[in-house]
Amino acid sequence: MERGCSFNNLVVYSTCVDGLCKEGRADEALELLGAITSKGILPNNVTYAAMIHGLCCQGRVEEALELLRVIRSKGILPNNVTYSTLIYGLCCQGKCDEARALLEEQVINGIMPNAYSYASLIQGLSVCSQWIEEMVYRGIKPSLYTFTVLIDGLGKEGKIDEAQCIFDVMVSKGFEPTTCIYISLINGYCLHGQTEEANNVFMAMINGYCSPDVVTFNTLMNGYFMEKNFGQAGRLWIHTAGKVPDAETIEAMEAFYREIYSVDGVNDVKFPQHYPFSRLLGVVVRMA
Repeated sequence: MERGCSFNNLVVYSTCVDGLCKEGRADEALELLGAITSKGILPNNVTYAAMIHGLCCQGRVEEALELLRVIRSKGILPNNVTYSTLIYGLCCQGKCDEARALLEEQVINGIMPNAYSYASLIQGLSVCSQWIEEMVYRGIKPSLYTFTVLIDGLGKEGKIDEAQCIFDVMVSKGFEPTTCIYISLINGYCLHGQTEEANNVFMAMINGYCSPDVVTFNTLMNGYFMEKNFGQAGRLWIHTAGKVPDAETIEAMEAFYREIYSVDGVNDVKFPQHYPFSRLLGVVVRMA
């Protein structure tokens, strides 16, 4: 390993450590880190940040925290990237109190968290608006990415009312919802059987001049399928006919028709191999 990084150059060593970590070879990266130190070359924040990220990606958060202690003992002050990586890693293991304590330590050390820092915490925790309030208190403007992560996390956790509240706060602050944000909200409602509310979000999306994509249609159709609302799913299929369907859309609709025909005892339904737009539109006309 070391032959590939034989220069006494910290930049080269750091690049090698980063590359090994990205390939999931954290043990080799640790070995190289030890070799760097033995040569009298002091790793910097970039080197340690890459190593900590590599460990956290493998779920080895305790080892990453031990490396943080080594950094401190050498008088190196961790940067925002290092703290954010560790905070996210702790949250993913359910160690929310430790993550919060690390964020407080970051502030005490004079390294002010940025929007990415809080997004890391929010993504791991999927908790509610107290984090937005704390960001505002510290004078940090939430980014669109922060709102996206929060809405998606809350929706998947079943806290759809809070997700809607965060959405409303986001709009009130002048942010334009993206397709991804609308999909997260629609998915949150569908996961919990609230397809009427999901459809309201869908209509708001269209009225807000945000064009739905295939993923949007798939998400809403799956919601209708889960509650056996085939009529609405069929109407949405008509709307989808204006777009080229992907494999997931076709699979969902074929499953829809199989279930309808199975009521009459028909279990061997034949479908076209390909769905050119003209044929798709023809199917829609026959449905109407």
